Formats: sequence, C-alpha cells, structure tokens
Amino acid sequence: MIARSAMAFSLSVKLAYANGGFDYFLEECLDYLTSIHFVLMHIEENRIDDIIEESKRILKLIPFEIKPYFQVV
Repeated sequence: MIARSAMAFSLSVKLAYANGGFDYFLEECLDYLTSIHFVLMHIEENRIDDIIEESKRILKLIPFEIKPYFQVV
C-alpha cells in the first residue's frame, strides 16, 4: 500500500511540476518526492532530512549525468 500510494503521489507531483503548477525549484521538488516515501513510513521528519542530505552527499561521489530522454550515463 505504501508503494502504491507513493507512486500515485509522485506521479501527481511530477505532472503538476511539469505543467507549471508548482512554484518550486527542481531540487526542492525532488527532495519532496524523495521525502514522501519516508513520510508514509512514519519516519521522523528530522531523520528524513538527514537521509536526504546523506543521499545528496553520496550522489556527488558518483560520476553520472542525466541527459535528455532520461538517459543516465
């Protein structure tokens, strides 16, 4: 149930962002999409912030690039 809820929520947020329904930066939107999975699992908010920050730190260590059409190289 959590996975389905998160998937539906993520899709609606992505569509709203793509259609200009949100006045957020892309990074803020991505952080929000990431956090919703943990919110649905009832993880404490300060712990969610820690998880997101650690994830960003780890992603900086991995050399990858996102190109058009969702290519990851």
